[in-house]
Amino acid sequence: MDTRYNTGCPCTVTIHGDNKLWGPDMVKQVSILNQIMKPLITFFLLCAGMNCFAQKQDVYFMKNDGSYVNHRDSADYIRIMKEPAAGSSYFGVAEYYPDGKVKLMGESSLPNYPKFEGTVARYYPNGKRSAVNVYKNGGLTGIQYEFFPNGKPYIVKTHTPATPNLPIPQITITSNFDSLGKALVENGNGHFVQYDKDFKYIAEEGEIKNGLKEGEWRFKQDSLTAVEMYKDDKFISGISNLNGDIVKYTTPATQPSFKGGPDSFLRYLANSIIYPPIDRQRGIQGRVVVTFIVEKDGSISNIRVTQSVSPDMDAEAIRVIKKSPKWTPGIQFGRTVRTSFVVPISFTLGPVIMTRY
Repeated sequence: MDTRYNTGCPCTVTIHGDNKLWGPDMVKQVSILNQIMKPLITFFLLCAGMNCFAQKQDVYFMKNDGSYVNHRDSADYIRIMKEPAAGSSYFGVAEYYPDGKVKLMGESSLPNYPKFEGTVARYYPNGKRSAVNVYKNGGLTGIQYEFFPNGKPYIVKTHTPATPNLPIPQITITSNFDSLGKALVENGNGHFVQYDKDFKYIAEEGEIKNGLKEGEWRFKQDSLTAVEMYKDDKFISGISNLNGDIVKYTTPATQPSFKGGPDSFLRYLANSIIYPPIDRQRGIQGRVVVTFIVEKDGSISNIRVTQSVSPDMDAEAIRVIKKSPKWTPGIQFGRTVRTSFVVPISFTLGPVIMTRY
């Protein structure tokens, strides 16, 4: 069983409904989003066809796991990063499926790697919109919309970023529908249903009472199934079954952790990385993005560069990640799990900086 976390803080999921979603007010909001996104899409399509004349753009051939390939024929999708338009400080981001259909449209505060700002629209291969998200400083914030592949509303939720008074970000799911448009969760009450990413089976379901998880919740992840009990949204206990191996647990899911926490990991990287001498002499700078797996025993494996700057910088980033001390592995459904991490490392002519994306 594999799982994927980003390097930020874990999220707590709270479910409630403040107002009836998809009434006149919500329809108006979606209509406004449509008005915003249509000209953005038109702009990118025109730029892609005409090369935007003097506007610089970089084209990347991407795999679904976020890695880069050298040839279009090997790519799962194409990403185009454009210089900011007049009056804007954000770089345009456009992604396309191999057949030319739009996959994503948005803006980034970084020039060669998406750190999203503002509204981002995502699309299924059939051309239907899959999500409309809002970002601030690379993190989700505010109301987020998800849709079924047939275009019907699926989930509406609100992301509240962490603050000094709220150390853990909160995800509040306000509405949930089936693929025909029938409301399953409305005004904070009902039976919540979420599918796997391919909509082949129900991945998570349970009762909502007054906006909170209540009672028995069921989960499925590949061949693993689990049942967890909640009271007023607080996890009480769980039992999971993986091919007949039964595990009872009283601790909710936890992320893998570097000894001392994220700040210690940052210090480890900053103290360990050596700027490649040849790159320093040539004035080469850039951002190397590395992915790796934290194994069930806490060791590091599958280290890969998914965004390259130079062979020497890539090798240095891999070297430092490879020599990392063992981590405390992540736990999900009472079991240790393999966990994927993404680490961007910025090489600058000055102190080497690592930032959590």
